[in-house]
Amino acid sequence: MESSQFHPESRVWVYTASRHLTEEEISAMEERIANFCLSWTAHNQQLKAGGYIAYGRMVVLIVDESQAGASGCSIDKSVHFLEAAGHHLNCDFFVRNLVGIHLKDAWEWMDFKQVPSLLEQGHIHSHTPVLDALVNDFTALQAIEKPLAESWLSRYLK
Repeated sequence: MESSQFHPESRVWVYTASRHLTEEEISAMEERIANFCLSWTAHNQQLKAGGYIAYGRMVVLIVDESQAGASGCSIDKSVHFLEAAGHHLNCDFFVRNLVGIHLKDAWEWMDFKQVPSLLEQGHIHSHTPVLDALVNDFTALQAIEKPLAESWLSRYLK
């Protein structure tokens, strides 16, 4: 996705899938996302929207609200779209407990409740890269990979 396509303050939603998607599923899902975004409206007004799959399991949806703002109903449409896509793929896109942590040269996905014990055991530290899915605008999305100490997981540091 071309970064110049969206205003830096464009709204972003990141959804984490319950499992890693295959290359075929990613390709099909990105096509579904593109089609959804072409028809995504708020109060009968076309939204300037886009989306993609990141890290093999994160659905990223973006709305440039400089033209038209996302409303409650339009956000509901995106939720219904992801529910239907998840049903089709036998996957849940509304998993809130998973975090991506860079371990041994790869992104590992685990329950965030494992972070304290991983810190205690020395497997991760304050500089370990994590994926901070709690971003809410396009500028923050560009820095989704950050050291643990700069993410919401920093609360587990002693």
